[in-house]
Amino acid sequence: MGELFFDACAPDDPLSIHYMNTNRADYAAWRSVLPNPVLDDVGVHSCRIASRLGTSETLARQNFDALLMLHSFPQLAALIEQMAHIDLWRLRAIERAVIGVEEDALEAVDREITRYLTPRYEGQHLPGATAIRNRVRKIVLELDPEAAERDEDESRRSLGFTPTSGGGAKMMGYLPADEAKTVHDSLKAIARKHDCSLVDALIKLVHEKVDVRVVLNIYSNADVGANADPDYMDGAGPLSPEAAARQAANVTSIRDLREGIAEQIVDAYVVPAAMAAYVRGRDGTCRGPGCSIPAANCDIDHRIPFDEGGLTTPANLHTLCRTCHNRKTDGVMKVIMDAQGADHWIFPDGSVVVTLPDGPIVWPGKRMLDGRWRQSWEERTMQRRALRREENRREHQEPRERSIA
Repeated sequence: MGELFFDACAPDDPLSIHYMNTNRADYAAWRSVLPNPVLDDVGVHSCRIASRLGTSETLARQNFDALLMLHSFPQLAALIEQMAHIDLWRLRAIERAVIGVEEDALEAVDREITRYLTPRYEGQHLPGATAIRNRVRKIVLELDPEAAERDEDESRRSLGFTPTSGGGAKMMGYLPADEAKTVHDSLKAIARKHDCSLVDALIKLVHEKVDVRVVLNIYSNADVGANADPDYMDGAGPLSPEAAARQAANVTSIRDLREGIAEQIVDAYVVPAAMAAYVRGRDGTCRGPGCSIPAANCDIDHRIPFDEGGLTTPANLHTLCRTCHNRKTDGVMKVIMDAQGADHWIFPDGSVVVTLPDGPIVWPGKRMLDGRWRQSWEERTMQRRALRREENRREHQEPRERSIA
């Protein structure tokens, strides 16, 4: 096997070379104006540099946070220096997920992030910022739970309506991802049953008595304890212990996906529910190159079509969104799955991009002159780290038993 690289870092592709050179230039420019962590004021420095670089003060502040973060993650910093594969967009996603990590967990978190962002195939697809943030959040949840990024602040729960000039209204709301997934799937079930839109389904839910049944897959490690992986909901991502406990109260059945499902073969086109749950839990998202649609919203596709002799077994199944599914069915793109579950996508020009399963089943086991409003970058980092941990402690003071779902 030759040199391993992400497709975005192909050594003989002019576009990939441009991408890497752009990343190097961006890093060099921002590093040349990095603040002094102790002496420089966050607001003043960010405002001045943002003006010089033609960007916003918020983005400048986030870029500085991300680059300063690398001082605590030397393995990741060395990998980025070597490969130039992580742009500032992805780096900001990592920083938001690790800001709360304490010093005694830094080395382990650094090691796992570096392992994740090291290519295992030639032409492997480089995950986007959302996928990276989700994986890093999972790593932090496992290694330093109090530092984990959470979206569970009760004060943020909201629902509002804004009238529009045409006589309509926009509805905006915020709620935890697991509850949002439950609401969305319930509305989709009503819409399917009554052959109506999601909006009409919502109206029916308000004005009529409707019965609805939805199936939500929650993946949990059989090992319960401090070293167990966090629970994961298909379509919502890794769950905090609180979200896991909330969803565990609604569990009506448990499937053991360890019992031979990976090797199971059925003599039928329709994929059994347990096998479908296994495939979605293995893949995590659509397996098409560059696609991050959750597996919950994807089709289960036979890599070799069933009517051409393809078996209904996990080794011949993967999750594809409708767009990627149509591209494969139409023959625009072809795919080969290897024994490790990697999809090798063949484009019309003959180039190959490799996508890997990334679901929980395959995951290995955070001023004024007198100084009253002045804040150094060192203080900012310490404050953000402490705030993340204190919010998590305050919101979750009463420990709840972790349930297997």
